[in-house]
Amino acid sequence: MNVIFLRDKNHEKGEKMKKKLFVMMLALLVFSLPLSGCTPDKEDVQKENKAEKTMEEQVENNQNAIFKQYDNIKAFRSEYQKDLETMNALVDPDKAEFVLSDISYTAGAPSSDSKVDATYRRINKETYVLKYYESWDVYNEQVKNDLSALNESVKDQGIEYRIDRAELVPEDNSVRAYFEKVT
Repeated sequence: MNVIFLRDKNHEKGEKMKKKLFVMMLALLVFSLPLSGCTPDKEDVQKENKAEKTMEEQVENNQNAIFKQYDNIKAFRSEYQKDLETMNALVDPDKAEFVLSDISYTAGAPSSDSKVDATYRRINKETYVLKYYESWDVYNEQVKNDLSALNESVKDQGIEYRIDRAELVPEDNSVRAYFEKVT
């Protein structure tokens, strides 16, 4: 009888320990979700938090992406160049540059009353050289020659570049090429 009693008592302790462990793991999981970025609409929350700060505060805090919402397309088109100039005036022009990297519309498709969400990106000039082309055709024709010329111009410094990426510039319809320093 004593043996069965001890076994039942140990079994109860084990069950209690399992329950405590389960509760602690559940609590740890719940509290760690926000830290791991597993919150709903994380990008929207980040945009909202950053939108609360002024553009100048975001630049001075060395944020690589600046988000700004404009009331409509007309407001965006009349203000975004000025906003770019303001951001670029706040950084060392030899070390960084801001570019308009993306725009989206709250209505999904552009309309005169849809809000415009613009994303500006900080480009590290110590890592990237940017070159603009009139179109994808011009880019495809010239990019290899431009890369060769760039590499030749910095060859004596022991630096080499590669083509990292190219993208259509919003509102400009030109192509922006990123030449990345590899050595």
